[in-house]
Amino acid sequence: MKRELVAEEVILTMDDQEQAVFAAWAERVGIDTDALINSGCGCCVDIYTVRASAEQVAELNALLYPDQP
Repeated sequence: MKRELVAEEVILTMDDQEQAVFAAWAERVGIDTDALINSGCGCCVDIYTVRASAEQVAELNALLYPDQP
C-alpha cells in the first residue's frame, strides 16, 4: 500500500540537539538532507520543506516538540 505524502515545512533552530533529531529522523525515513533546500538564513534558523507521510511528520513533531500535545 502506497503512503500519501504531504509537504511539511520544518523550522529548526541552530540548537545541536534539534539538528541531530531532525537528521536522524530524515535518515530513518529516507530523506537525503543534502538534497534539501534551506530557505532559512542558516545563521539562526534552517527551514526545509520535506515530503513525508502524515505519520512520519507526526513522529518528527513529537520528537522535536515532546511537550506539546
